[in-house]
Amino acid sequence: MPAGDHMAAIPSGRAYRHGDKLYADSIHCVPFAEKLGISSSKVAPLGPIDFYLGIGGPINMAHIAILRPRYAIFADINPFQSIYGRVMFSGIGRNRDPGNFVIFSHYCEQYILQHIRRDRATSSFCAKDSLTSHLYGTKGTDFAARLFRENKPPGAFFKTPSSVSSTVINSSNYAYLRHMALAGRIGFLTLDVLDPASLSQLKFFIKSHIPVGSRAKAAIYVSSLYSFYNGYTDWSGIKRETIDEQSLLQNFGELYTPEHCTMMDHKGVFSLNEFIGKIKDKKSCNKKRESEAEFGAVKLAPLFI
Repeated sequence: MPAGDHMAAIPSGRAYRHGDKLYADSIHCVPFAEKLGISSSKVAPLGPIDFYLGIGGPINMAHIAILRPRYAIFADINPFQSIYGRVMFSGIGRNRDPGNFVIFSHYCEQYILQHIRRDRATSSFCAKDSLTSHLYGTKGTDFAARLFRENKPPGAFFKTPSSVSSTVINSSNYAYLRHMALAGRIGFLTLDVLDPASLSQLKFFIKSHIPVGSRAKAAIYVSSLYSFYNGYTDWSGIKRETIDEQSLLQNFGELYTPEHCTMMDHKGVFSLNEFIGKIKDKKSCNKKRESEAEFGAVKLAPLFI
């Protein structure tokens, strides 16, 4: 359900408002500025854990395979990314053999397109980059080509061996992912982690359905999200004077004690308090750059994530 006036319901779930339209973007079907090797040696000792929250695309499958969480949520600000996650895990649930799932991945883009066409029939989207002009155009094939980031659909990722794809289709790892899918222990959510209303809604859901407390362990993967935040304007164009770093502590620290809440991004693994310090350093640096920009020294682009 939508978390407030800034969100709207669509057939596949919900989406964020962007002016008089809804925000959408192309789909990440391959890791983007992410390397499993950076964090895998630090991730493995954390598991098994109670809860995993991951932002972005397929690298989250590998994290789940390594960490063995009891429950997991894939989240992204892009509703099309959530559709990708649901379709991929529906394929995992339907195919006992990982080889058959790889075959499924070569054809599943048609399922993804079906879901998105249903959303497009009832909602008006505003997407960035070259995807925008093709959302409602007559060139359907052009839209399909631009729907997947760098024109790499799901099948391309599993066709090319990598540390992430091989981790996912490893027989024991794949069996655990399939168990999660069949048990209904993986959810997919359109979420902006800088949005207090949505974070509050997520916190309520976790308290109601997922083990919390002093002994429960969680891991949260934010990909490269905070690398793009410029300290003032976010993807929606709304002015944000600061990153509310306390929101992470309030929404996750209340559920999981800081020593049991591990933060992960595209560069490494951190404790919750270490990650908050990293955000503050980033914010301080960007505020200095914004100040310099007033004199023409630096020009920061608005954020899209």
